[in-house]
Amino acid sequence: MNTFLQAPPAEMADIFRSEGKMLVVLVVLGIVFVGLVAYLIWMDRRIKKLEQKP
Repeated sequence: MNTFLQAPPAEMADIFRSEGKMLVVLVVLGIVFVGLVAYLIWMDRRIKKLEQKP
């Protein structure tokens, strides 16, 4: 009855886990996230400097 609500098996995730690539994917996502946060902080500081200029 509710079989259409069940998610299909995540074959790609199983392959990544079995080959040890899941860690690589997580590390790359972490690096991208940290880079975006650092960029936003840097831009915020630059904008604050421009706002304070007379």
